[in-house]
Amino acid sequence: MIGLLRKDQTLLWTTYNKNFLVVLLCYTAMIFASDSLIFVMYALIFLGGLYVSSTLTLDEQSQWDTYARTLPVTAAQIVGSKYLLSVAWTLICFLLSQSLCSLSGLARGNLADQWHNYLAGNLAATALVFLYNALTLPLSYKFGAAKARSVTIMATGVLVGVSVLGIGQLLRTSDAEQINLIPVDSALGVFLVLLAFLAVSLVLFFISWLVSTAIYRNKVR
Repeated sequence: MIGLLRKDQTLLWTTYNKNFLVVLLCYTAMIFASDSLIFVMYALIFLGGLYVSSTLTLDEQSQWDTYARTLPVTAAQIVGSKYLLSVAWTLICFLLSQSLCSLSGLARGNLADQWHNYLAGNLAATALVFLYNALTLPLSYKFGAAKARSVTIMATGVLVGVSVLGIGQLLRTSDAEQINLIPVDSALGVFLVLLAFLAVSLVLFFISWLVSTAIYRNKVR
């Protein structure tokens, strides 16, 4: 399993390291230039999460599955390495985003007022990445990465649109005394909803791994 993770991580980093570093520097400059651009840092989490699905395309191009059948690893381990790498990249980008957003707020002197907004945005982006990969990876294993891409792009567009509207409504109501249906402080209510959203996305992500493993096992027989 460690070897599989190292293989995928090496593949990702050698392919995207320059792209990732340039985007990170540009996004960092943007959020320090204007607090209204803080949302671009949330996109960094999407970027890190989306990289992992691209390894399936690279595997198909190099006919990795043919070689993988000769290795002393199970289908669950081969597929699981993709999911674990997705978790690692998503969490690293979450920490980077939250840290840089906080530094930006600290530099402006408004961190105490804005930290909860930064955390809410980063939690929402993290949950969306897990949902995206929960959908993308099984479809990619079933139909191939290229064929699955158009379906997942449309599905993600709908998912992001609905989520942005829902999260925006929650954040707007955070200035009110309380959120209906949640009999607690409004800011706390927002975080409870986001944490529940994240928990659901993680459950679906785990189910997705089981589905992808079954698809891959049948595929290589």
